[in-house]
This record gives sequence, C-alpha cells and structure tokens, in this order.
Amino acid sequence: MDLRQIRWSIALVVAIVLCGVLWFGGNAIRNLTVTRPLLNAMASADSVEDVEMINGTEGLTVILTVKEGADLQTAYEAAMAQAGLHAQNAVAKVLVKDSNDAAMARLFRERVAFVLHEAIATGHYAGLPDRVQEAAGFTRATVTIDERHLFVTMQTGDQRLYRVINRTTDVKTGGETW
Repeated sequence: MDLRQIRWSIALVVAIVLCGVLWFGGNAIRNLTVTRPLLNAMASADSVEDVEMINGTEGLTVILTVKEGADLQTAYEAAMAQAGLHAQNAVAKVLVKDSNDAAMARLFRERVAFVLHEAIATGHYAGLPDRVQEAAGFTRATVTIDERHLFVTMQTGDQRLYRVINRTTDVKTGGETW
C-alpha cells in the first residue's frame, strides 16, 4: 500500500468535513443573529398572526399571515419596518398568506386585476376602491395605497385574498401570494 494515496485521501476527507462544518456553522450563526431575531420582531407586530421564512439563494422570503380583522397595509408596513431594523437587505421578498378558493382567485384575475392594472397604467387612483368593489361584486373588497404599493383585500365569509402590488414592477403579475 502506498502511503501517498492514504495521505491524500485523509486530506480530502478532512477538507470535506471542514467545509461542511464551516457551512453549517455559518448557517447556525446567521440563524441566531439575523433570521431568528427578525422572525421574532416581525411576529410581534399587532396585526401579524404568524411569520414564516424560507432561506433561498436570493435571500430570505418572508411569508406573513395577517390576523383576522387586521388591515393588510398595517400588517405589511409593520413587518417591513421590522425587516428594515433587523435584517438590512436580507429580506428579498415578502409574501402574504391568504385563504381563498379557486373562484375568488379567478374573480381577482378576471375582473379586479383589470381595474388595478388600468389604475397603475394611467395613474388614476381616485375612486379606485369603489371601482374594485364594483368589479368584485358580492365579495367585500378594500384597496389602500401608499407611495409604492396597492394593498388589496377581498373577503367572503372565512375566505380572504390578499395582494400587495408594487405599482412600478408588478403590473403584469398582479402581486404575489403564498
């Protein structure tokens, strides 16, 4: 048996184990110093029921669950304020978990989205809540606005559809949800 082969194989095993320890250690430190404090801070907002995080290649994806009866815009802004305080650009995307069925999603896609897209394209937001409510029909719909987003909530019974739409980049997609 050649000793040079044994030494290289041992060095290779040690290098692989060391890389694994460093990778897992880095993830553990990030979890303790960034992810866990951010999760706790975001979950402490009054209008947020739950917060989940997915660590992806682009950064953290935050999934918010809005408390029943709470305002979507208030929950989103409270969560984003905490993200700004704790994570400093670690959050790549914020999604809002909703509880709608296929019919409500189709209603949004086929009727309400057109009204929102028209408002974004033309910049005419006056009367938008009334136009969205008219398009939604019997489903209760609310729309609020800030400098960068439209916040849409549609509700029928226990079902809720939430959309946070960036007024400059989400015109084609209609916002994202989880």
